[in-house]
Amino acid sequence: VSTQKQSHGQQDEYIEDKNFEPYQEKTYRFANVAYDLNVIVYFKDYNYWYAEADVDSLSFHFYPASHTAELSRMKYYSEKYYPDSIPIIQTDCLILPDTIIYQNEAYAVTAIGKMALLHSRIGSLVISPSVKRIKGDAFFECVGMTKLVIPPSITKIDKYAFRCCRIDSVIFQKQSDSISISTSLFAAYDARTKVKYVRLPEDIQEIPDQMFFNCDVEDVVIPSSVKTVGRQAFEYSNIHSIVIPEGVTELQFQSFYCCKNLKLVTLPESLTYIGQQVFGETELDTIHCLGAVPPFIEENAFSSNVGYEKRYPLLIVPNGSKEVYQNAMIWKECQILEESEVTAIRPTMTDQNNPRYYSINGQRMNLPKKGINIIRRSDGTTRKEIVR
Repeated sequence: VSTQKQSHGQQDEYIEDKNFEPYQEKTYRFANVAYDLNVIVYFKDYNYWYAEADVDSLSFHFYPASHTAELSRMKYYSEKYYPDSIPIIQTDCLILPDTIIYQNEAYAVTAIGKMALLHSRIGSLVISPSVKRIKGDAFFECVGMTKLVIPPSITKIDKYAFRCCRIDSVIFQKQSDSISISTSLFAAYDARTKVKYVRLPEDIQEIPDQMFFNCDVEDVVIPSSVKTVGRQAFEYSNIHSIVIPEGVTELQFQSFYCCKNLKLVTLPESLTYIGQQVFGETELDTIHCLGAVPPFIEENAFSSNVGYEKRYPLLIVPNGSKEVYQNAMIWKECQILEESEVTAIRPTMTDQNNPRYYSINGQRMNLPKKGINIIRRSDGTTRKEIVR
């Protein structure tokens, strides 16, 4: 251990280089680290703890009072910078253990720490049921995984946990307890986050501010439990279509701003407010409103940041409400098409019941076309669907 400083109230004690018991109840300040830590132990050989992991750069941060530990990368986290020469964690499969035994003491692994998997190249990661928390930047610039499964044990994920990572899809398993997700979970500013598909936890109450800001995500199913879509939640993302669930009352500032691939949005009956520039700088083709009463919409909801250029989409409204939308501010600028039933438009690829296909204007087609189609099945039911 290098020279460190221990804090006792107003007094500072300097500890010379020497061996000490890593599970002592003390707090040390390590060189080049911006905050107090307990004790960090660095192992030299991880093949014992991590099957197939041929690295010597992982570490564990031990919390003696609670007998818990977290996967850590604190050694390389500096106030000023982290060096480009950090060893790369590269393995086909990384399995986090439930516990680690050190000097005859058992420590439960309860967290993936800050920058713990920085720059890693991991084919797959198995998170043990003992892990409760994923800290900020835990997967920063992590590459290689086609799918990351978040187990039900996780109860908290901190800000920027997946910033700039290159994981194809992130799947939340059904949570046994409610989960707390911080703002900007997949957000990135200096470079894009390459996650393309996210299946959110079923009991999540909100899409936090900037959750998918500047993320390559193309497909997100918002659970019916969601009541709030935060500010800039999908801004600069690659989202193609989205169904806002019943219960959401507001779309806040720039929630879908500059989503260049966004074509279709379904709005619930519960929606009462659409904020500034929510759909600005998009190529939005169609908005499907399920409410007979138009939600209040800000004048610049379809505007860009520069000037007052607006692009108004086609509007689908419930049967009998066309006139109401035609007389409503902003909505009257859209081309309105009345539909016969109030049903959400859902994504689909094929139909299994020998259906008949019609265009959105009611013209019969031999095959479905890319975009919105009216599909009448052999049992007489009809629905509107989007074919990609």
